[in-house]
Amino acid sequence: MSLRRRLQTGAEHHAPQSSPTPGRSRLSNLNGSIPFPEYTPPTCPLSADAQRAISNIRTLHNSAKLKKHLSQAIKNITDTTVANNDRIWERKRQVEKNARKRQRDGQDDEEIPAEHKDLEIHTKHLAKKVNIWTEQAELAMRVLIDKGDEVERNDLVVRDVCGKLAEANPAPPMRRTRGQEDGEEAKQDGVVVSAVELLDQIKEEYRSKYEAESMTKRYASHNDYKSFKRVVHDSLHPDGDLPLPKESTWFPSDRSHPSAQANGQAEEDSSDDEIVIERVVKDLKCPLTFAIFRFPYTNNKCNHSFEKEAIIEYHGKNATNQGGQRVVKCPAVGCENLIAMKDMYDDQLVMRQVRRATQRERSEDSDDEDDAPRGTQRNRPEELDDESTFLDVDDEERRRSVKREKMGSRPPPTLTQVDTDGEDEDDEDE
Repeated sequence: MSLRRRLQTGAEHHAPQSSPTPGRSRLSNLNGSIPFPEYTPPTCPLSADAQRAISNIRTLHNSAKLKKHLSQAIKNITDTTVANNDRIWERKRQVEKNARKRQRDGQDDEEIPAEHKDLEIHTKHLAKKVNIWTEQAELAMRVLIDKGDEVERNDLVVRDVCGKLAEANPAPPMRRTRGQEDGEEAKQDGVVVSAVELLDQIKEEYRSKYEAESMTKRYASHNDYKSFKRVVHDSLHPDGDLPLPKESTWFPSDRSHPSAQANGQAEEDSSDDEIVIERVVKDLKCPLTFAIFRFPYTNNKCNHSFEKEAIIEYHGKNATNQGGQRVVKCPAVGCENLIAMKDMYDDQLVMRQVRRATQRERSEDSDDEDDAPRGTQRNRPEELDDESTFLDVDDEERRRSVKREKMGSRPPPTLTQVDTDGEDEDDEDE
């Protein structure tokens, strides 16, 4: 069918609907959306202008706002889930505290106050709800990660569509004779590539490839999902008595996946995970500022954390261009990794550790009612324990220096004198 005949047929097809009455048009819009006409494959290839219009979709279409919404949704789900688990943990701690208080006061189980019973019932009921909400939040995180990957794939899909169209429909020469035009039209009548069908085909190929990957590869290696798992686990076990399972064990169903057997990095990844857990629990000071973290910034290559402002300044002064990006050697002692700013992320887990350690220090001075360790005090980092002694050490050094200056004017005592003085002091004590 020629182009003119096709246009004429389309005009005849739409002729009865070309002039509907205003009232009928408004009524159809109220009853429901107007259905799209059935798709008709093209009878001629896309022109150069049409191909350029498709190619411009990549440059004119900005998905930054959509990515921002997805990122905000991930943050909201993470914060809400952590807050729910923190709240239920506080309730459980209060129930245990009430039980210890009744035990000290010698009260029997039959003498439990009404408010204590109400708190226990409310805590059990809330714990069941929080467990369900946490599972739902984890599923929602996977959906958001899938949507984010789909957004990233869309750019690749349009790129591949443009490439396929350019190969199937090369640009015609500037000047053509009548015979050349007839020959090209005959050739084009044989093979005409549909942009719509090509789009659906390439999208399906990318989608199938993504869904064929194991869940461990899709989610366990994603920074947002790893951060979610770590902070939620920390809110469930703030005492640190139960370490986070290895990333390779998050999805037991992947054990039968073909990629799981071919992947030889499971043991290396598991050892790295154990190092990260140990580091997060104990190291709460920045290697650059030697101060307690305020805004921890961690890189996803070697998992070393730094104060955000300090590492940004360090990177700006020392970074060099390699492979089209500015990288700098990790400032952590003994680390040889080259990191870029795109490798850094806000570490909420370290921030929680710092916040909880600070709260424990404050509660030590104000709460003397309970002698037993509270919260994660049993696993309190040594750095914070020693923080209060920094000034004492300096004062001690100054006192020793003054004492040495005073003793410098005295003649050095002999060994006999030292022993005699010691014996005299013992005699006086007796």
